Amino acid sequence: MRVFTGVLFVATVVTCVSVAPAAAQTPILPIVDHIHLNVPDQAKAVEWYQKNFGGQTMTEAPDRLKLGDTRLIFLKNDKGQPSTGSALDHLGFSFADLDAKMKEFEAAGIKIVTPARDVAGLFKLAFIEDPWGTRIEVVQDPEKLGLHHMHLRAPDPAATLAWYKEKFGGEVAKLKDRIDGLKYSGVWILVQRGDASPSEGHAIDHIGWQTPNLAAKTAELKAQGVKFTTEPRPRVLLIRRRDDPFAGHWAFPGGFVNENEPLEAAARRELKEETGVEVTDLVQLGTFGDPGRDPRGWTVTVAFLGRVDATKLKPQAGDDAAAVDWHFVDAPPPLAFDHAKILAIAARRIRD
Repeated sequence: MRVFTGVLFVATVVTCVSVAPAAAQTPILPIVDHIHLNVPDQAKAVEWYQKNFGGQTMTEAPDRLKLGDTRLIFLKNDKGQPSTGSALDHLGFSFADLDAKMKEFEAAGIKIVTPARDVAGLFKLAFIEDPWGTRIEVVQDPEKLGLHHMHLRAPDPAATLAWYKEKFGGEVAKLKDRIDGLKYSGVWILVQRGDASPSEGHAIDHIGWQTPNLAAKTAELKAQGVKFTTEPRPRVLLIRRRDDPFAGHWAFPGGFVNENEPLEAAARRELKEETGVEVTDLVQLGTFGDPGRDPRGWTVTVAFLGRVDATKLKPQAGDDAAAVDWHFVDAPPPLAFDHAKILAIAARRIRD
């Protein structure tokens, strides 16, 4: 029999809220953390957006792209409605040469909604639409290339911007000294006047911000009457195994105990070797030793649980870990060994 120690790290950092009018004390990171788009085929959406707008794929999950500080995350939904007319009306991207980019779009058969035109005192702009109903404004703004803005729609733009400023911070500014907005690390939040339907279920489903203290921020926003459509979701730190058995599968960080090594010390050592993370507070979750759980032979795992603030950690894969990343506890990827069973026990412990 061999003894193996594993570590489950859980954290909660991001939540999404829907608009409901009322000053935030808990800080919000000065970025638009993510934008969720509804698409029927996530892989095709990642490919389409990366081809046309750039961005980097992420080890975090295959359904997303990183554009600057913002993640575009694609939700599988084959019934998404067009974004036009919803509370999240359209996205904006900026290019150094819009005329050349429009020729690329036309050659690729992309739907051109409005051809390029010069707007005096602003910049050259046009509108296109992605294959799944997201309206996209493309502009030529040399001051900010790449992901440029998120354009909201509301009956009272000034009140809407004031609400977002109060709840999620941002820098009050005027785009080209003409259009009121909020800036988050260079990405603009703009609001046009008009009646709007809720964004949920439309091609642009929702947007998200990040806070270093989600529990405090959640309580704060609820006290101000903000409507939450989803409660905070804990995440777990996983490594992708480099070697067999289960090469390429996600699993908990862990490894075998050295002779005369205390169990918790072994857990801390393996965690640091595989993720670069050092911790002080771990509690023993349980012992798992059913025959057949490890194809290499009878192996007993002692699992430890730790709760952390993920915004203060920068995990990096090391040793026999090919990758390391956070995953939602309630929607993990396929896990190696019996780690799905262990995670379910950890989830109950977290809830309790």
